[in-house]
Amino acid sequence: MRLATVWAATWILSRDPRYQDRQLADGATPAAHHHAWNLFAKAWIREHGQRGLLVEVAAPGYSADTLQCLYQFRDLARDPELRRLAENFLHLWWADNAMELLGGSRGGSKARADRGPTGDWNGHADVCSMMAWYYFGEGGRPRGTLAPHLALLTSDYRPPRLLAALALEPERRGSFAYVSRRPGMTMPDKSHVPRTGDTPDYGNTWLDRDFGGILRYTYVTPDYIVGSSMVPNVDINRWAKISDQNRWSGIIFRDPEARIFAQCRVGKGADTDDRRGASEHWTLQDQGTLIWQKLRETKDYGATTIYLPPQFAVSVEDGVIFARLDSAFAAIRPVGSKWTRQDPRWLVLADEFAPIIFEAGSVREHGTFEQFKAGVLQSRVDGSGEALHYVRNRDGRRFTFYQGSNRTGEIDGVPIDFAPPFAYRSPFIQSGWPAEKVDLSFDGETMRLEF
Repeated sequence: MRLATVWAATWILSRDPRYQDRQLADGATPAAHHHAWNLFAKAWIREHGQRGLLVEVAAPGYSADTLQCLYQFRDLARDPELRRLAENFLHLWWADNAMELLGGSRGGSKARADRGPTGDWNGHADVCSMMAWYYFGEGGRPRGTLAPHLALLTSDYRPPRLLAALALEPERRGSFAYVSRRPGMTMPDKSHVPRTGDTPDYGNTWLDRDFGGILRYTYVTPDYIVGSSMVPNVDINRWAKISDQNRWSGIIFRDPEARIFAQCRVGKGADTDDRRGASEHWTLQDQGTLIWQKLRETKDYGATTIYLPPQFAVSVEDGVIFARLDSAFAAIRPVGSKWTRQDPRWLVLADEFAPIIFEAGSVREHGTFEQFKAGVLQSRVDGSGEALHYVRNRDGRRFTFYQGSNRTGEIDGVPIDFAPPFAYRSPFIQSGWPAEKVDLSFDGETMRLEF
């Protein structure tokens, strides 16, 4: 993050007698530059705190790279307001993380989730989860020491007890939906800026601050977490590339090596070890039901695959793939497409654009695996037209997913609202829009963060 680099460099130069009185290329001194960057840092933190945190939402690696800069502001800034804002941002980021931790791994949707042997197929490659291990002691031990780890280890910042309890007590958290607005869409007049080193705008991401375009939905239970980033099907050039690169939606379980999700091969005919592409899929979700489809407009992706590792006991009934792991269950229904097993971990769909309906459940919700299967099989599905209609058996909730057009999906006849009047909402976090004040609560403790 260049902001933190130039902020620190101008501070150092402003304190060095050899440089503090020098005029830089624009005629200003290092102290004047540091003052300007200090103002910008405070504005940056306010904007991102109020409007959904980082563009690279929950990214297994890149979000940690940005987070280390916030540690730097919090620990080293001489401006008390910058230190306060940076600490509040860290509180908010760790609250956002803690609500979605299960067995030390973070659930929910992710941006820039690289795939392949070094990617986040099983949760162990998540740098942020490794950082959480230092605070909470759950999940995989860090492999080596990376720069974000050093920022954490050399700081005296600690997540408040409220956040630690959220992270470590999934049984007491119970089951809940966490819904949030996230940045990702660029300003219309900046969506076609050439991405080359010869343009003044190179390296800048011009975000639409009023409409990020992402409604992030995470359903959290003590046994599994299902999450996705619901987005409108718009011109793919509207998305910031650091937002729509390798978006991940799917289900995690207590075992960090056991997760179920769909993803596409990168490039026509490429294998799943290739790592990066943009604008892969869109989704519709309510609670443990997630509908996923490859975008027809995508240019980077090939065949649709489903990750179903051998930890699960698998059976197939009436075209639905059922998976069980201890007390947690999942159902996978490719609508109108056959599939083949590529290897012990991957299934490949014959129709790359076929929607996939994922359902998750558990003993505490459904009683038995047989009852879960019966409920899924009794749910009504009609994918014969432009819209896929799905009626969930257990509560009659109706899903309308427009598989053949760019219309916004509906739940019980109501289109998804990508701009609700809040930035963050769950039983444990509340805010308006923009989130000038964010209220956190758990187990009788409360705290307010102001941006």
